[in-house]
Amino acid sequence: MKTILILVAGMMIGVWLADSHPDYADYLRYITSFVTEKASEVGAASR
Repeated sequence: MKTILILVAGMMIGVWLADSHPDYADYLRYITSFVTEKASEVGAASR
């Protein structure tokens, strides 16, 4: 459950940043990969 919340929060922050600051498109990609990494770590820990 926590994993889903982390993913959703990360995506919402990323989308908001990309929306309000077009320069943040690269940052959005960074956030996405970071969040995915964290989510898989959390998922592995909760197994």
